[in-house]
Amino acid sequence: MKTLLGLALLGLTGNAFAIINGQPLDPKLRPEIVKLDFAGSICSGVVVGERVILTAAHCAKDKVTKLSNEQGDISLKVYRSPLFPSKDHNLAVLVADQDLDIPPVAVGSTPAAGEEIELAGYGCTDSNKPSFEGLNAGKNTVSEQAGFNFIARDPKQAYACFGDSGGPALHETEESWETVGLISMGNLQGTTYFTRLDTPESRRLLLNVIRKEHVGICGVNVDCP
Repeated sequence: MKTLLGLALLGLTGNAFAIINGQPLDPKLRPEIVKLDFAGSICSGVVVGERVILTAAHCAKDKVTKLSNEQGDISLKVYRSPLFPSKDHNLAVLVADQDLDIPPVAVGSTPAAGEEIELAGYGCTDSNKPSFEGLNAGKNTVSEQAGFNFIARDPKQAYACFGDSGGPALHETEESWETVGLISMGNLQGTTYFTRLDTPESRRLLLNVIRKEHVGICGVNVDCP
């Protein structure tokens, strides 16, 4: 059974999933992966433009939220998928009211079955001992695509736990890393669902935000280093 990552699961009200079987990762090495606080509910996100962050729709319930970093509190306007929650298109786009000064990572296409991804996020590393100690990351392998999602199922590799909905699935190309999905839901037994970013519905949402907010999203309407 798959479950949205967060809310009241196992008594951890308000926290989404993070990484089991992963390793601690210095945030300075991956500054594009950010920790988001939605009124006490912790999720992760990934910076994909000078002012743009992607996260899970079930995290972003309010119209406006904040990101706290070295610059102080930055206001973020929330654009959730209009399909969610009636359909599992678990994607939200956050637009900052100023430049984030964080190097973005480009949006890419869903890897084929058998290809390796790296998933990352802030949160616990053991569902039986939930604590949220920092950024963790680990690898798994794409098993299949299913509608708005792709899935990784190997329980011997990294998978999602409490504290990290909205964290990225990263795929290494010949030139760089790309964000190819967002952690959406899982079963705490090795299976993680990721929202695809290359479906027509995802691209429609991204292009709508680009048009309304006059922003750039790497890999969609602008090239980024």
